Amino acid sequence: MQLDNIGKRVRLTIAGNHDVPEKVVRNLEAVWTILRDISIHHVERSQVGVGEFTNKKKKKKKKKKDMGKILGSRDPALLRRLQYTIYRFTSKILLSRFNLHQLEFQKFTTAFKKTTSNPNLADQEEHRAVEILIGVINVIEHTLIPLLQKLKLNYYLEESEWEIVCIMMDGVLHDCEHILDNKRFCEKWVIMARDVDKTIPTGFSLRGYLEKITLLHSHIRALVHSAQSLYPTFVKQLSIHPIPAERRTLLLPKTPEKLEALITSVAHQQGYALVNTTFIRKIEHYPSVELKVHCECLLVKHFHTLKNTPEPKPSWNNISPFSYIGVSKLSCQACGSWLKAYRSLGQQSFVTKGIHPKWSRSWGMPQLVNKVEMKQVQEDMARDTARKFCLYQEGRARMVLLSGRAGMPLIKDDDYPLEDGEAVLYTTAKMEKGDTWVMR
Repeated sequence: MQLDNIGKRVRLTIAGNHDVPEKVVRNLEAVWTILRDISIHHVERSQVGVGEFTNKKKKKKKKKKDMGKILGSRDPALLRRLQYTIYRFTSKILLSRFNLHQLEFQKFTTAFKKTTSNPNLADQEEHRAVEILIGVINVIEHTLIPLLQKLKLNYYLEESEWEIVCIMMDGVLHDCEHILDNKRFCEKWVIMARDVDKTIPTGFSLRGYLEKITLLHSHIRALVHSAQSLYPTFVKQLSIHPIPAERRTLLLPKTPEKLEALITSVAHQQGYALVNTTFIRKIEHYPSVELKVHCECLLVKHFHTLKNTPEPKPSWNNISPFSYIGVSKLSCQACGSWLKAYRSLGQQSFVTKGIHPKWSRSWGMPQLVNKVEMKQVQEDMARDTARKFCLYQEGRARMVLLSGRAGMPLIKDDDYPLEDGEAVLYTTAKMEKGDTWVMR
């Protein structure tokens, strides 16, 4: 996001792993319009002018208390309009979140209801939390799940039915917050339920399930808070700039022998010898792969390109974006490694909310316009990726450290072992240039 305070404009640059559909842009514009109305309504109800609002924000703790009172008196029609607009557009996501671990949740609820008279529920606070959870379970089982099942059949709900979903989710989020405030309750209740039903998977997390189904609703609440506290921003004119997706096809070594030679070369660079080649057989079935530049890397490349645009630059090119990139999920390990390598250039740093340990086989490296900087990022990422790859293969007895290389750096606390042998081959252990493999 970029803010132009002089021109009173906001620019939202968006990207996806695929091309951004026009309907996404239209929905974002509709959401922004509602948030602007909420912001204006809030200022009018609190009888604060624009200049006064900006000054009064400096009154910290006392202002937060006042804001809490005002939040309770917000216009319900605008709130419902915002919820309806977002829920209707993201209905598949909402449905998938309820379906995720639904079988485990049903097993848990059946077993848990048999434990509510358990003498281990010693204190009054836990008794109250149990009553709240039973209420949440009943709402999910008897109201939300039936409506969402209808949504699953025809992907359509009446407006009145969406209103029920919004009202019920308001209550579920409020109740779940009370339950989630005490971390020990969820873990204890799952253990109690598993004593009744041994088929409840050990990996089932009640806390995780409740957080997942209420996440979208809590995001909506955060948007409302932002609209009410950032009035000067939300009354600006919004423009949305989607970036086209980037793809390219990479041809890989065609024979197992060439593939083995490639991995052997990568291992030798890191001071290792390849001693077990059986895992290579899983890779030889992929003669080529279509690489996709992930959205967070695509956005960084976009702003990097703008910075390297010759003068005179368009007006937006002179306005630095915020450093935080909002992503719907945690960034993959490849994106995290590339962003880390990009930061070594000393230009504006960009961050996301976190990294998960998986590596996408089809991940593609962005091609920066500055070839010197491109080479530096490639080499930094290749070294980091190949190091983690070899350390993982050493742990699986596929590689051994050569003598005299005992001083190699170990995996740091913020690193994940790179488990996928294909990932290195498809991306950074050897940098691709067209259909030719180039050693870095």
